[in-house]
Amino acid sequence: MWLFMNDNRKTKVPVKDTFFRAMLREPHRAIEVCNALENTNYTINDKVVLHDLEKSLTRRFNDSTLVVADELLIFSEHQSSVNGNMPLRLLRHATDVLYMWYVDGKKIYGRSMIRIPTPKFYVLYNGKEKLTQEVLKLSDAFKIKAEEFSLELAVKVIDINYTRGNEILEKSPTIKGYAYLVELIDRYKNKGYSADVALKMAVDCCIEEGILVDFLVNNYKEAADMLGYEYDIEDEFQARYEDGVEDGREEGREEGREEGIKEAALSLLNKGFDQTLISEIVKMPLEWVEKLSQTSAK
Repeated sequence: MWLFMNDNRKTKVPVKDTFFRAMLREPHRAIEVCNALENTNYTINDKVVLHDLEKSLTRRFNDSTLVVADELLIFSEHQSSVNGNMPLRLLRHATDVLYMWYVDGKKIYGRSMIRIPTPKFYVLYNGKEKLTQEVLKLSDAFKIKAEEFSLELAVKVIDINYTRGNEILEKSPTIKGYAYLVELIDRYKNKGYSADVALKMAVDCCIEEGILVDFLVNNYKEAADMLGYEYDIEDEFQARYEDGVEDGREEGREEGREEGIKEAALSLLNKGFDQTLISEIVKMPLEWVEKLSQTSAK
């Protein structure tokens, strides 16, 4: 049983799906990924719900939220270094999903316990640097350490980089295919091909080799658009950031680095990207991005 749940709240700018999120909209892939991560044996007959928080203030462009049977799985994809604030971010995401779809506000003060799906949190990391942590904990951010009677949220970080051979790649053809596609794109870009050409060559190569064929053939243009969107974001920020860092080195000031971040954020704002997305990309508070947007509009 497959359900797609969307909320009805409004935002100024719609958030585009990523390639991985789009694949998880296919129930057989959602179940396959869940089984690989959780060592479960769910089948296509089990209930699968995709919760789309596209219009939520907590929704990020690279987050996916699935409920398979009674497990609530929240994913985030990362191609750059893993953000240590992931537990805090996913805490808000989880409560948004639970209170929107699984908790009746009229019953929460009643004596009967409200049963909710079991939350599990994952970061699928596809960056080039080796991981320094496999588990991120909310308690690491606490100003005062608490041993008990406190809140905890643990996020499992899984390196899905194709060249590192994590066992999860053998358990999930979807994750393996995605990792291989990203690897091919990087290979072609490193050979000097433009991003657009590298994307097309990588997609064509996967189809020829029988990898993610059904999804890529049926969604050829959409897949290229989604991947192009993701790489545009990454390249845009990297270029602006490196320019700022270089300026800072030449002038011997920290202001150069800060200016690079500011220029990257302004460029993405001018292109219409969602402010919460920009906040994540440049690793600055959402309030900072909102203030920058207001200042630039004057």
